[in-house]
Amino acid sequence: MLKLTEPQRRLASRLSHFANPWIAAVGEMIRNGGFELAGHLAFTAFLALFPFLIFLAALFGILGDTQTAATLVNFLFRFAPHDVAQTLSGPIFTVMVAHHEDLLTLGILGTLWAASSWFEAMRLALNTAYDLTDERPMWKRRLQSLLFVVMSGILLLIASGSIVLGPIAWTLIERVIPIGSGIGIVWNIGRYVLAAVLFGGFLMVLHQYLPPIRQRWRDVMPGIAVTLGFWLAVSTGLSIYLTLAGNYDSTYGTLGGVVITLLFFYSAGLVFIFGAELNGSLIALRKDGERHAEKP
Repeated sequence: MLKLTEPQRRLASRLSHFANPWIAAVGEMIRNGGFELAGHLAFTAFLALFPFLIFLAALFGILGDTQTAATLVNFLFRFAPHDVAQTLSGPIFTVMVAHHEDLLTLGILGTLWAASSWFEAMRLALNTAYDLTDERPMWKRRLQSLLFVVMSGILLLIASGSIVLGPIAWTLIERVIPIGSGIGIVWNIGRYVLAAVLFGGFLMVLHQYLPPIRQRWRDVMPGIAVTLGFWLAVSTGLSIYLTLAGNYDSTYGTLGGVVITLLFFYSAGLVFIFGAELNGSLIALRKDGERHAEKP
C-alpha cells in the first residue's frame, strides 16, 4: 500500500477540500434537474428579450434617445457569439427604432409582465439551488420581478453613459492633453471592466433578493465569480466552435440562427444554475462543519 508523506497528505487534503464543493455542486445540479431547468431559463429569456427591449426603447425614448439604446445593445452583443448577434440584430433593430413612448401609458403592464417571466425562472433556479421553499404570495413575487425589470432598464440607462460618452470624453481629453495610445487601451479595457462589475453586481442582487431569505455576501460571491468566468469561457468557446464547425444551417435550415441563439441562452442558464449550486454546496459544507465543531 502506497504511503504518503506528510506534505503529500496535506496537499491531498487541500485538493480534496477544494474539489468537494465542485463535485457536490455537479451532483446537486443533476439531482435537482438543473439541465432541464436551464432549458426553461433559455426559453423564458428568449420570450422575455423583446418585451424587455420594447420597454427599454420606451424608457430611453423618454429619458434618453433610442439611438443610445441601440448603441448599448450593440455593445452588449460584443459578449455574445457572432451568429447570435447576427440572428438577433435585425429584429432588435426593428424593435429599438420603433416609437414605443405610448407604452409607458398604455401597454406597459403587459410588456413588463412578459419581461418579468425571466426573473421568475431565475427565482425558481435559485430557490432550487439553495434548497428553499418560497411561501410568499404569487402577487408579491411577481411584483418584485416587475421591479427588477424596471431597475434593469435604469441600470442599463446609467451604463450607457460610460459606453456612449466614453469615446467622446476621451477625444476631448486628447485634444487638451496629449496622451499616448497606451492610455487609450486602458480606457477601453476599463469600459469592459465596468460592464463586468455591473453584471456582477446585478447577479449579486439576484442571489440576495430573489430567494425568500438573505444569504451572507461572502456566501454568494464564489458562485457569482464562477458564473462570470464560465460565462465568458462558454461564450468564447461557442464562438470558436461555430467558426470552425458552424454548419448548422444544413441541419436546421433557416432556423439555424434561432437554434444557436437558444443554445447560447441555454449555456448561459446552465452556468447561472451551476454558480448557484456551487454556493449551495459551499453553504451546506460550512454548516456541516459548524455542526461538527459544536459537538463535544
